[in-house]
Amino acid sequence: MWDRQPHEDVAMPMDEDADCSLDSGCLLEESTGEPPFFAVQVSREDYQKQAKDGTRQALEQLILSTDYQKKQSSCLTCGVCWLMEHISLDCGECGGYAMQRACPVCSGKCGKVWSRDLNMSHTMHSAHWQGECALPHDQQRALLYRVILDESDNSISEAFMEMNTGS
Repeated sequence: MWDRQPHEDVAMPMDEDADCSLDSGCLLEESTGEPPFFAVQVSREDYQKQAKDGTRQALEQLILSTDYQKKQSSCLTCGVCWLMEHISLDCGECGGYAMQRACPVCSGKCGKVWSRDLNMSHTMHSAHWQGECALPHDQQRALLYRVILDESDNSISEAFMEMNTGS
């Protein structure tokens, strides 16, 4: 934050014949070998700027720290750490993947990898991803139609099974 840090005041024995007038320079430097530390009066604006800069630097260090990254990259629902590639298969917020996954639109056929949207995953308590499928739009549309039809076929089949079993 600041270039100089204050030292602890230490009483040092002095020679009886030492010249310790203010202009003699025998302050801290002669007694400890370190340069003297002087407080400089600054304006309120300079003080506020230094405080703001110091806070910003401390916050940047915190955000870049490993502990903070682990905490932010952990599932709020089940507690696993996605940063360490841990997942829970039965947790909606994990969604079966850690920090990255193959393209969910085409199940990885396009070769693109999507990244977890941490803020949305935490806020919605369900897995959210950022990325784009590299397949042409007509192929993406065909794959999505197939998924929708498969899901509706499964729903209809399940409904018939429930009717037949009387559940």
